[in-house]
Amino acid sequence: MGKLLEQIQTEKPKSAGGKPRIQIILDEMTSEDRDDLLQALLDTTIQTMVIRNVLAQRGDKLSHSTVARFRKDLANGIA
Repeated sequence: MGKLLEQIQTEKPKSAGGKPRIQIILDEMTSEDRDDLLQALLDTTIQTMVIRNVLAQRGDKLSHSTVARFRKDLANGIA
C-alpha cells in the first residue's frame, strides 16, 4: 500500500456541524434586511449571481453554489 492510500484511509472525516454561512449572515441581519433577502432568495426572477454580488458588496462573500444550494433548500422547505 502506498503512502497516499494509507493517509486517505486513516484520515478522519471532518464534520461541518455548524450553520451554513448564509444562515449566519441571515441571523446577523436586521429583520428588514433578512425579510428582503429571503424574499429575493425565493424570487426565481432574481438571478443567484445578482444576490451573491449584492451580498459581496455588503461585505458578505459567498460562492455562487452556496447561495444556489440555500435557495433550493429554502424553496423545498429544508432551510
